[in-house]
Amino acid sequence: MPSRVDPGTGKDRGGPFRLEGLADIYSSPVAAARRIYITDRQLGTLVLSHTSGEDPPEYLAMNQLNERISASAAIIGRELFLRGEQFLYCLAEE
Repeated sequence: MPSRVDPGTGKDRGGPFRLEGLADIYSSPVAAARRIYITDRQLGTLVLSHTSGEDPPEYLAMNQLNERISASAAIIGRELFLRGEQFLYCLAEE
């Protein structure tokens, strides 16, 4: 496995990282508008920044709904759809 430390600068090159607190991920992550959305069945949807650099994504928010989400989010235009056990949610800016 190659070293994560750049020998010229001594800086961490990035690479694999852990998603602290998430334990029950069933759906696939999705990305749009420089953000990554990862839904945990128990906790909600974690939103991370998507950077093109070598740094790990930045934690932006944890959004929770009052029901379990097992399906992958769907992104259509500027709307994010989440299918819960009972309801379909559409999240968008006003």
